[in-house]
Amino acid sequence: MSDSQTLKFQHIFGLQGAVKNNVHFVEEGVIIYPSGASTVVYRSDTREMDLIPTTSDALSISSLCVSPNRRFIAVAESTTERGIVNIYDANTFRRRKMLNLPELESKTINHIVFSADTKQCLTLGGAPDYMMCLWNVEKAVKVITSLSLASPNGAEVYKATFCPADPSVICVTGAGVLRFFRVLEGGFRPVTLNIKREPQDYTCQAWLPEDRVVIAADSGELLIIENFEFKCVLSSSPTDGKRVGCIVAFSKGFVVGGTGGIRIYEKSDDSREFYKLGKIFQIKTNPSCVITSMSVSPSEDVLLCSTSDHQLYTFSLSNTDILKEDANNFDVLMAPFHGPGESQSPKITGLDTCIWKPLVVSCGLDRSVRVWNYVEKTMELMKVFDEEALSVALHPSGLYVLIAFTSRIRLCSILMDDIRPIRDLTIKGCKKMTFSNGGQYFAVANNTTVQVYGTYSCELISTMRGHNGKVRSVVFKDGDKNLMTCGLDGGVFIWNVVTGAKEKEDLSFGNSFTAGCADGAMSRGYLISSDNKIKEYDLNSMVLKNEVIVEGGVGETCYGGKFLFCGGGGGGGRAGGIKAYKIGGSTFGEDPDDFQVHSGAVSCMCLSHDGNYLFSASEDGSLAIFGVQAATKSGERQEFAEEILVTKGDLEEKSGEISRLHGKVEELSLNNDYQLRLKDMNYKEKIKEVSDKFMTELKNDADRYAQLMEEKKEMETDYEERLKSLKVKHSEEFKELEGGYNTKINTEVQRFELLVSEREEQNRKWDEENQALVDSHTEFLQDLTEEYDKKVEAEQNQQKELSEAKDTMVDKFTVTKDMVEEDAEFEVEDLKGKYEGKLNAERKATLRLRGENGFMKKKYDAMIKDVSDQREEINALHEKEKELHESIKGLEKDIQGHKKEIREREETIVDKEKRIYDLKKKNQELEKFKFVLDYKIKELKRQIEPRENEIGEMKNMIEEMDLELEQYHKSNSALDLMIGELRLKMDGMNREILAQKKTIDVGNEFIKRFRRDLHVSVQKIGKSKELKDSVTNLYKQYAQNDLSLTGGGGGDGKKGGAGAGGGGHEVQNEYNRQREHLERSVESLKRKIGKDVDLHNTDHARLIRENVALTKEINELRRESKDLDLQGANMERMYGGLPMPMGGGGSKPGTGVIAPTPPTNASSRRSKPSSVGMRSASGANPGGGMDGVMRDLEEQSKTILSLEERIESLRGMMGAGMGDWMDGGLGIGGEGMFAGGGNPQV
Repeated sequence: MSDSQTLKFQHIFGLQGAVKNNVHFVEEGVIIYPSGASTVVYRSDTREMDLIPTTSDALSISSLCVSPNRRFIAVAESTTERGIVNIYDANTFRRRKMLNLPELESKTINHIVFSADTKQCLTLGGAPDYMMCLWNVEKAVKVITSLSLASPNGAEVYKATFCPADPSVICVTGAGVLRFFRVLEGGFRPVTLNIKREPQDYTCQAWLPEDRVVIAADSGELLIIENFEFKCVLSSSPTDGKRVGCIVAFSKGFVVGGTGGIRIYEKSDDSREFYKLGKIFQIKTNPSCVITSMSVSPSEDVLLCSTSDHQLYTFSLSNTDILKEDANNFDVLMAPFHGPGESQSPKITGLDTCIWKPLVVSCGLDRSVRVWNYVEKTMELMKVFDEEALSVALHPSGLYVLIAFTSRIRLCSILMDDIRPIRDLTIKGCKKMTFSNGGQYFAVANNTTVQVYGTYSCELISTMRGHNGKVRSVVFKDGDKNLMTCGLDGGVFIWNVVTGAKEKEDLSFGNSFTAGCADGAMSRGYLISSDNKIKEYDLNSMVLKNEVIVEGGVGETCYGGKFLFCGGGGGGGRAGGIKAYKIGGSTFGEDPDDFQVHSGAVSCMCLSHDGNYLFSASEDGSLAIFGVQAATKSGERQEFAEEILVTKGDLEEKSGEISRLHGKVEELSLNNDYQLRLKDMNYKEKIKEVSDKFMTELKNDADRYAQLMEEKKEMETDYEERLKSLKVKHSEEFKELEGGYNTKINTEVQRFELLVSEREEQNRKWDEENQALVDSHTEFLQDLTEEYDKKVEAEQNQQKELSEAKDTMVDKFTVTKDMVEEDAEFEVEDLKGKYEGKLNAERKATLRLRGENGFMKKKYDAMIKDVSDQREEINALHEKEKELHESIKGLEKDIQGHKKEIREREETIVDKEKRIYDLKKKNQELEKFKFVLDYKIKELKRQIEPRENEIGEMKNMIEEMDLELEQYHKSNSALDLMIGELRLKMDGMNREILAQKKTIDVGNEFIKRFRRDLHVSVQKIGKSKELKDSVTNLYKQYAQNDLSLTGGGGGDGKKGGAGAGGGGHEVQNEYNRQREHLERSVESLKRKIGKDVDLHNTDHARLIRENVALTKEINELRRESKDLDLQGANMERMYGGLPMPMGGGGSKPGTGVIAPTPPTNASSRRSKPSSVGMRSASGANPGGGMDGVMRDLEEQSKTILSLEERIESLRGMMGAGMGDWMDGGLGIGGEGMFAGGGNPQV
């Protein structure tokens, strides 16, 4: 698949679990595995991947292989005719060779393997012929040989592999098939396998060093075969009867993958047991899965595993010694993929994306809902439910997800590490639903109706009825005012979201729509019909504008602005392709871009909000991410939100966990510090010991060194003397040897001169003989040349004579020939007649002989057959004889081994008897010791019993104290509530007392001022004029407003009377009228005062009654205090510090105690004593003790008495002041009248 201007491949999630040998290491950190319709090359360090797409004729991938030199990748593909193998370069991913065998009847290749030198490739086809073919792939592809492994019973063949040490040896395993072949003279030659076992289902195999091969049976047994001879069954083979999925070898041994985990076998030192079981590791996340394929990295640090539930795991092989078997040591390679469900199909049923976050959510038949991050190419969250999810919809905020199940729809919150349900809606079998663009609504397709709900209240907004078939697509318009739906009835409707009314509609009878999409303005719609057509509608006028026929069908569609993306539905041809149609012009539907990424039909598609990413999911469980090159919106990187939902409980749990871990860290830190200090102390002691030891050794070595130096000096002196004597001796011997050798040299010189003279004499003789030989040879050559010249001349003369004789004979032959031909014609005619008779006789004889010949031929064939049968029987007997000889040899070896084992066991028995005797002695000693210990145990039990009784009594006391403590806590909480209520009431009463105090202060000030002014007026009692003026001022200052006005008029009359002199009667009448008014006012005031006095008396009586009730409560509290005396001290420490707002000087007479409120607020005033009584009752709590209660009651009683005294004093003061004021007023009026009557001029 090549990227173009439309789509660019980004990533794919998923694994093709049905592919044989589906995981391999290309190099360290580079992995290949099949996903969708391609082979993925994944780089784990950078999380980048490349695709090796399949060819155009391929239906699926059947097997994978990587060459031993890691330069080539072989991919087996299934086609409609036969299976083929494509070999790609591991660096450039270009196809280098293709293996295509025309004689192959199978459509698949089950297994591929390269030889150790990568010059040959072995392929194994599938049913029905199970063709095994050997290829030469070094240069040009060439078939070396092929062989059909099909058996009459149709046994399946699983695997065929090369021997790493000898590529001419091949091992084949299958269901009841275990065979070895050797490649000889361009053909497969079977090799006899020495094994006496019933045929089994041999599931997998792996070659080991030393020409060994380990083979796994379906029962779990692991068979070791070496040099075509069965050696043993490993005693540590799996005995649980679970199937072994695969075996892979590495330098230390081999790894067996099976159900739920792996078993690591290492080389054993025991000659009878070739390999021993090291450790067993389980996949904790899914113990029921089966490991189907494994691969070891080039450095043998990492083991890569693929499982039957379509997952990829990595396991660290480098530190298996320190790994714990009960821990989860398997890590997911990339992310957990969608796996097969109960129907064994890994289909993804739902897919959706959001706006605020780079998330895409998917659900599948494996009952899981997964949240993927398409920017970081990771899986952020996964939740497995109890039932299969039919479809899914993601809120635009990315914080909520809507999941449809068989019997209901769930609205869930996407938390930090969980998908938590919020609300359930009873809607069955919904396969299509979506959120609105703003997220405030979500629409649900319920069979033939569409229901719109509010997202945050889950209330039904509207119901849209009008379809006669199932609704297959639901699309919101921008602004969320309208909704488009299409269904299997061929109807297209545009609805009002709020009212649920149809605004536009179109029905296509005889047709049905399987999918649909529209632009944001809902002006154009694209619908997929059941006749494999894409129909373009003008949604404003509901008119069909264009239609395009799609080969193979369309499963899903998605609108992308300038392009329409359609996913292949698998109706015919290759499924899983994605076509991109350019829209917006007259060329719609022409030359679409085709991208083959899935091997199954595309089940769902969606586009990101910014239009830069396309997501497609398939029935094969793969999820692909594409970048849209020609996006309709801005291609700038969008800033996504980072907020997540976290519940308060989770947050508190995390905080508690963090606090617990902090405490644990501190505890571990202290423990580590303590351990370090201990180790430091130990190491210091060890260092001191070692230092002392080495110092001692150093001192000893120094002494020894000094001793050795002295010995060295003595030895040097000794050797110097010996060296001098040797030098003298050697010089004398040298002189003697020199004289002897000089004599020998002179003798040899004389002998050399004699030999030189002899050599010169011999050379002269040889030269003379050589010259004589040369002369004789030259004469011999001349004589021989002359002789041969004469012979050549004689031969030439003879040749001439023969040629003349030949011509004469040719003439004679021609004449003779003519004569003979004439005679021959007569003889032929004569003989013709004779031989015709003979011919007839011979024909008859021939017919007779033919019959006899046929009979003899049949007899001969029978004889030949008997001979061949006898030969086969003889060969079989020979083979049987060989087998018997070999078995005899094996039995002899076994006998020797058994004898050896018997001897060893006899020795062991002797050792064990000695051991038993020793143990018996120890047992007797231990029995004696046991008797002593039993006596001590009885003594200790007698000592422990009283303590246990004491412990039991103390436990009972603790339980009783706990019960009492709980009662005190309960009473304490109740008293706390009462104290709170009383404090509130006390605060209100204090505020009211302050207000009354201010009012009384104002009245007292008024009375004091009036008394002071009245006292000043009384001092002027002898001076009538000043007294009159003073009383007049008092009247003006302290009278009511109407009297003040009148007083003002009086003032004017006085001045006028002083000026006029004739208005005395009018003034007198005015004064009389005012006096009568004042008298009536005084009477009304007296009545009001009487009423107030009655109210005060009533309040006083009520206070007395409440005091009696308080006294009763005190008595009850005294009785309760007797029960609380034991805990009084503790309760005083806990609650003794509570303040008493009613105490202090405020409750004492003469210290500013405020009287009750005026009569106008009698109701509030009457409520105050009751709150006082409640305060007194609440004061009797165990926190203050009985002393506090008594002090509170005394203060309350004093407060009541002071209030009563204050009321009486105020009552007397108000009565006296009012009387004086009334008396003074009347006196003033009478005096004025008398003065006016007696002296009219005044």
